[in-house]
Amino acid sequence: WGWERALTRLSAPGRTELEIMAEATVELAEQARSLAARGADGILIGDDIAYRRSVYINPASLRKSYFPFLTLLVESVHEIGLPAVFHSDGNLWEVLDDLLVAGIDGLQGMEPGAGMSLAGVRDKTGPDLCLWGNVDVGWLAQPRPADEIAGHVAQLLKPLAGTPVILGTSGGLMAGLPGAAVEAMYRAG
Repeated sequence: WGWERALTRLSAPGRTELEIMAEATVELAEQARSLAARGADGILIGDDIAYRRSVYINPASLRKSYFPFLTLLVESVHEIGLPAVFHSDGNLWEVLDDLLVAGIDGLQGMEPGAGMSLAGVRDKTGPDLCLWGNVDVGWLAQPRPADEIAGHVAQLLKPLAGTPVILGTSGGLMAGLPGAAVEAMYRAG
């Protein structure tokens, strides 16, 4: 959907926010079914709902107008037999319980500069939620020796032994990341 498309639809006269959210949920569920039919192993729901300090929108408003639809989308993904992983950058502490109630199977992101940590999220969520990310993209982009990267990765992963984790950056792989640093990160994991 994307912000531009969402804002265009939200600014159209005669339609409520809830109608637009319902429409988006139906369209995204159809996309998930299409991806499953083409062999997808899971669905990544990418909605940046937060920034470094908090969520963009008051948590109470999100609970009223966003999380019910996220729950429906996650249920749709589960109905086709796939796991649903949620991505957002930023500080998600205020709404982490809401994400769990929505039924997500994994959380991608966990931006360290926003106060998120793999160990902290694992403590809050228990051992079953798959955690993916938490290596700071900006940190990884800076020149540094492979052994420093390995030490950082070991420190991140140590408290998570035996639980589902996918090693990665908080925001994915981006242009400009040194290939040697990315390789060192994955070799260390």
